[in-house]
Amino acid sequence: MAGAFALCAVMVPAVTSCGDDNDEPGNGGSAVVMDGTRLTSINNALIQYDSEGRVARFGSRSDYGEIDYRNGILHLSDDDEYGDMNVRFNGAGYISQLSQDWDYEDDGERWQGSGKATFSYDGDGHLVKVNISSSESYRDYEDGESGKYTEEYTVDLSWRNGNLMTITQRGEENEDGDRERWEEVYDLTYNLQENRYLQPTISQFESILDESEYTILACAGLFGIGSELLPSKIVESDDDGYTHTTNLTFNLNANGTIASERDNYNTYIYGYSDAPDTRAAAEFPKSKKAGLFRTHRNARR
Repeated sequence: MAGAFALCAVMVPAVTSCGDDNDEPGNGGSAVVMDGTRLTSINNALIQYDSEGRVARFGSRSDYGEIDYRNGILHLSDDDEYGDMNVRFNGAGYISQLSQDWDYEDDGERWQGSGKATFSYDGDGHLVKVNISSSESYRDYEDGESGKYTEEYTVDLSWRNGNLMTITQRGEENEDGDRERWEEVYDLTYNLQENRYLQPTISQFESILDESEYTILACAGLFGIGSELLPSKIVESDDDGYTHTTNLTFNLNANGTIASERDNYNTYIYGYSDAPDTRAAAEFPKSKKAGLFRTHRNARR
């Protein structure tokens, strides 16, 4: 999944500011403690913590991310040509901004660009809005070809009674003057299964960004709290008439934490520990896109 849910008539609480006055590069990243434990793995991807209980490293030995809190840097091992991201946190410890500049050459071709994503939360700690903008220029020195690509991309999340009900994703892409606008909508349905610790789930956050690296951080609590109930179904639709239904099943541990999550195709096992886990890990399921600031529309399905 990549993107958005249907917007229904839900009142959204006041949004917490993402301005620089409230954001800091290194004040954040602390994971939620649930019954004396922290989330330390999803399938075989590990989440490791520093001495202050902040997420320090996540993923596998070869495909991983690291957060440098002192300098406000997020490093992703599979994004080396684009460089590290700058990361900022709000006063509640949630990620409020990611930004990146890149300039690299390969075999006579050059790409230059920049991107910024901001994340806004309500007073209860729910993520309610994502804004992403990026631009990139391209030049082939051998044949003289050049081009420019820009994208504006927003996600609006609506909550009701503590549950995420709809997400609406809208985007506009401009490639050398050729504009394309698009919209995707997702509706969530719930049964009465309690989410005791308000854990964010893979299925919900994949529908916002569809990036495995950020989904891991979301499940660790760095993009706000989850719903009070666990979703049973997500229905996706878009402006081309496409629809798809994902059915969800959750199993819980005795203390109420999520033990496993299953969608139509995959099962995700959640692991917990009262101390950081330093084992090597296998690969986390890869997302369908190359990076946060590149081509959301082209890789949706």
